[in-house]
Amino acid sequence: RIIRSDSMLVNRPDIPFGTMALYGCHNARIEGITFRDANVYVIFPIACNNMSITNIKEIGMWRYNTDGIHLKNCQDMIIDKCFLRNFDDGLVVNGYPWHRGYVCEELPTRNITVKRCVIWSDWNIAIRIGVVCYAPVIENVEFRDCDIIHASRAALNIENQGQAMIRNIRFEDIRIELDDGAPGHLLQTSEDEVYSDPSNGTHVPLLCLIEITKSMYTKATDYGHIKDVVLKDIMVLGDHPPRSVISGHDSEYMVENLIIENLRFGDQLVTDLKNGHFEIGEFVKNVRIDP
Repeated sequence: RIIRSDSMLVNRPDIPFGTMALYGCHNARIEGITFRDANVYVIFPIACNNMSITNIKEIGMWRYNTDGIHLKNCQDMIIDKCFLRNFDDGLVVNGYPWHRGYVCEELPTRNITVKRCVIWSDWNIAIRIGVVCYAPVIENVEFRDCDIIHASRAALNIENQGQAMIRNIRFEDIRIELDDGAPGHLLQTSEDEVYSDPSNGTHVPLLCLIEITKSMYTKATDYGHIKDVVLKDIMVLGDHPPRSVISGHDSEYMVENLIIENLRFGDQLVTDLKNGHFEIGEFVKNVRIDP
């Protein structure tokens, strides 16, 4: 656990959180490490900047909350050439008001580049922005030239459950494999609960889930925004084309300006929202597919 000395940080080594947690670090480099069997988040930078994470491998993450790389309130980050197999989310970008006593709610999340990574999420979402979005802004985030070889709930996700302005998000050159008959998504509610597939073997993970909402993880009184999102050169493999769900909250808190360019289901180019299985909610503005 790596911690930069700071007056804002309440150091609680008796409550570890994250296999490698970094608080307020600058100019750090993490490279060439293999992580196994984490009990919670694997790489966990909070309020860090000018950091690179390169050639990391993660395996054996067998339980809830074993997110692969989980960034909170970070700026100017590069993640490159990593293999992430995690039971929970693979890559997460969001913003918290504080964590373990470290206050970061005024810090933006911006200028994040993820490239040339392979992501395998056994139970949840492969690439995720959100859920907790208390940073004033989450912007200029790019995922490029990545392979998603397994996802359960969704492959790509922007889920604003705070008051942040989320804007300028780009998913480009992403290859996605969605298993036929993947187990349905179910949240365990007790230690002795035995999994039973709620879909009876018919579940197909979502391609894209973009929404403005609230959940048990957030206590913000206001809602946020999502705007200026690009999905370009996305290839999906699987026998059953996946759905995508896009929804805002109301006429003030909307999802705006989503551009889809060169989306393919196998060798089939998607030319309109209907054929792309996009379900567009009421509070969504300017969604279009470009050839």
